[in-house]
Amino acid sequence: MTFIPPSVLLPSQEALLLRMQHVACYSQQLVVIQGNEGAGKSTLLTALVSELEDYNSALVVCPMHADAAEIRRKILIQLLSDPLFDDEEPLGNTLRRLSKRLTKPLHILIDDAHHLPLELWAECLLLTNQQCAGRPIAITLAATPEVARHIYSQLTGVQRELMLPIDIDPLEIGEREALYYTLISRTDAVPYVPRDIVKSQLEQQKGRPGEVVALLERALQPEEQKRPDRRRLWRMLGAVTLTATFSLGLWYLVQSHPGEVSEAEPQEFPETGLLSPWGERQLTGYFTARAALLAEIELAEVTARAEQEAQRLADEAALEEARRLAEVPTAETIQSDTTRGKQEPHVEMTHDSAVQDVSLTQTQQSEGSKPLAAQVAADKAKPIESAAIQVPAVPENSVFAAQAWYQRSIQALPETGYTLQLATVSKRDSAATIFRRMASEPELRLVHYKDKLVILQGNYTSEVEANAQAKLVMERYGGGKPWVRAWKDLTSYRPLDSVSAGEISN
Repeated sequence: MTFIPPSVLLPSQEALLLRMQHVACYSQQLVVIQGNEGAGKSTLLTALVSELEDYNSALVVCPMHADAAEIRRKILIQLLSDPLFDDEEPLGNTLRRLSKRLTKPLHILIDDAHHLPLELWAECLLLTNQQCAGRPIAITLAATPEVARHIYSQLTGVQRELMLPIDIDPLEIGEREALYYTLISRTDAVPYVPRDIVKSQLEQQKGRPGEVVALLERALQPEEQKRPDRRRLWRMLGAVTLTATFSLGLWYLVQSHPGEVSEAEPQEFPETGLLSPWGERQLTGYFTARAALLAEIELAEVTARAEQEAQRLADEAALEEARRLAEVPTAETIQSDTTRGKQEPHVEMTHDSAVQDVSLTQTQQSEGSKPLAAQVAADKAKPIESAAIQVPAVPENSVFAAQAWYQRSIQALPETGYTLQLATVSKRDSAATIFRRMASEPELRLVHYKDKLVILQGNYTSEVEANAQAKLVMERYGGGKPWVRAWKDLTSYRPLDSVSAGEISN
C-alpha cells in the first residue's frame, strides 16, 4: 500500500505562510526559506502559490547539476505566453524587455535552490530591484541552511539587505501528534498502535513533518516489510538444499567409479619396481648432462666473482697510487704556481675595471633617458669606431610582459584552489589595457567563457586567502570587490586559443 499524504497545514505553518505572503506582496527582498529535508519547504511554497492568485507565479524545482539556461527556460515558459526568448540571456534583461506584455505582478518560486548555480542567485538578487505591473518582482527560494548561510556570508553589507533568510522552526509535540492522527483519519486502513508508543516515537524525532509521515508509513506497512524476509529465508533454504543434493550426488559418483584406488595400488608398485632399472638406463644421459650443466654454471659464477674482486683491488691500488703522486711536487706544478702568482695583479686590475664598468652601466640605467639596448650599443661603439652597429630600441610596453601572462593563459586551468575573477571583456584590446594597469599583480591570465574573455588573477589554496587578496585588489585599484571563484566551478572556462604574441599585445 502506497500512502501519499494530502496537503495539511499546521498552525505554525499557517503563521509562517501569512508572513511569507506579506513579504512577497510588500517587500523588495529575496526571501530564502531555510530548512533541512522533510521540514515542509515544498508544502509552504505550494501553499504560497495558491494564496497569491493575483500574481503571475512560476514554481520550479531545481534538480541536481542543472545549468542556468535550463532553470531560466522553466521559469520563462510559465511566465510568458510567447515562447520566443533567449535562455542564455539573464532573467533581468529578458523580463525588462518583455515587461510591457505582462499585465500581472510576477512571483518566482524555486524549490531545492541549494542546487541552483551561483549566477542565478545573483540574478535573483538583482530582480528584487525591478518592477512589473507597478509592483516589485517577488522571489522566494527554498534551500538547506548550510548553502543559504554560505551564500549569505559571501555578500557585502549592501547586498545582505536585499536577502531575507527565514528559518522553519521544528514542530511542537502537540502539532506532531495532531499531524499524525489527522493523516490517519484520511487513510483507509487504521493501524493498531498504542498512543503511548506513538507519542514516545514522536518525542524522539527532531520536529520535521517528513519524519511524522515516515512514521505513519511504517505503521501502515508492517506486513509488507515482513514478507520480503520470509521470501529471502525460503530462497536461502532452497539454495542450501540444492547444494547439499549436488554434493551427495558427486560423492556417490566418485565412490561408484570402477577404477578404485584400493585396487590400483597393489598392481602399480610391482610394475614400477620392474621398470626402474630400465628407466635409470634410459635417463642416465639426461642426468649426466644436467650435472655437467650445473657444474658449468657454478664455475661461471665463481669466476665472475673472482674477476669482480680482482677489478676492485686493482681500482683501489690505482686510486692509492694517484693520491700518492698528487702529494709529490713536480716541475710542472712548481712552474704553474709561479705563473699563477705573477698573474694575480692582472686579475685584481681586471676585477677593478669590471666593477667600474658595472657602476657606469648602473648610472646610465638610472638616467632613464635612453633604452637599455641603445646604451649598450653606444658603449660597444666607443672602442670600435669603424663598425656601424645599430641595435633596435625595445619599446616601453615590451612584448615580454605580455608573453608571461599569455604563456600562463594557454596552459590548462588548475582543478583545485581558488582564483579572483577581475573582469569580463569582449575584445583583447580591452584585456591588454587591464593587464598593463595591473602588471604588478601575480599570475594574471586570460581565459575563454563562451564568446567572452574573462580575466583571472592568482591561484590560492584557501577561500580565506583569496578573499584577503580580493580586498587588497579593491583597495589598490578601486571599484567593486573581485569575485572569488573556485577552480572546480570553472569547468566551462577554457584556456586561451593559441595566437601570436603580437596579436595579444595589440
